[in-house]
Amino acid sequence: MPLFSRLLFPLLAALCVFSCAKDKGGNAKVSSLVVPTDEATELERRIIDDTLTDIEKLSSELGHSKSFRSIPVLVTSERPEDSGRFAACYSEDGQGKFIQVNRQVLRKEKEIFMGTTSTFFQILLHEIGHCYFGRKHLDDQIDVSAYRVVLPHEHSEKETEFGIHSVNASAMHSKNMIVPNVLKKYYVAEVIGLAASRDVPALQSYSPLTFTLRGLEPNP
Repeated sequence: MPLFSRLLFPLLAALCVFSCAKDKGGNAKVSSLVVPTDEATELERRIIDDTLTDIEKLSSELGHSKSFRSIPVLVTSERPEDSGRFAACYSEDGQGKFIQVNRQVLRKEKEIFMGTTSTFFQILLHEIGHCYFGRKHLDDQIDVSAYRVVLPHEHSEKETEFGIHSVNASAMHSKNMIVPNVLKKYYVAEVIGLAASRDVPALQSYSPLTFTLRGLEPNP
């Protein structure tokens, strides 16, 4: 198997990095909402802004033009209260009020595998799901074991085949995960409600991957 495949697609089994379990729905519950002081450095604020721009660009390409900047993203040295999480959406009366991020996540921002997003991309997309769309945790998997999964090479007849059995159905998984670049658009589409079927056709619609049922491949 090519080196790219060996490095990237074990991650499609949804490598879990940080727990973000809150209540069953995923939103942080506090008796009285106290907004923490934002401690973000210039570099940390740039990482947040660049990641928001990336998510907004993908969302816009999908026809969803809403900005994700009306709810502040606050950086703190401490983790969100009560469970040791690295990030949390805080809501009041059913409305997202702020997203708190522990700066340790931002320090890990460059610690990524080849062909994947930063860990923070999925963490921020996950909290956007909670704060902007009222999304709850979803730990479903998409079974792709019956399919030959291929990434065609641009401007070439070559392709890379991946031996994977399942893919996390949503970035709203109760544990954060590393997201392969080829699935970024799918996960954004799912969070904003465009890939609600969470199945192989949705994966194919929102990614450059092709899925062919085994036994139905064309003869070489």
